[in-house]
Amino acid sequence: MRNSTLAILFMLMSLSCASVANNGLMNWLVGDWEAQDGAITEHWRAVSADTLEGKGVTTSKDKVSTETLRLVRMEGEIYFIAKVAHNEYPVAFHMTDASTADRVVFANPTHDFPKQIVYQRDGPDRLIVTVSDGGSEGFEIRFSRR
Repeated sequence: MRNSTLAILFMLMSLSCASVANNGLMNWLVGDWEAQDGAITEHWRAVSADTLEGKGVTTSKDKVSTETLRLVRMEGEIYFIAKVAHNEYPVAFHMTDASTADRVVFANPTHDFPKQIVYQRDGPDRLIVTVSDGGSEGFEIRFSRR
């Protein structure tokens, strides 16, 4: 009896985390974020209950590159859409079932690179973004709220 009660409690907690991730549209992301070295920033704002818009800026010695970012809920699903200068069209990544309230996984297995983007809260004012091929190739950016 005790084992079945624990199993049901665990299952309800798991469903609760997934629900927060899918229905909350990552509102914890809203605001200004800066990488540890200051070379990368992201700014996110809520446009509606179903859309967050963002802008990423990367500054190197002789170049500044920007990307337009968007989180959109469409037909009950959440997508991360990125438009970067070297791609003619925006690229969409679908939120996966592996997402929780504090760690959101987006995937597009048909894209060349990246195939996966993970946003993970590390406390209220820290954020870890992992950009990868879904395996061992990729990089991590650690942000702090500005």
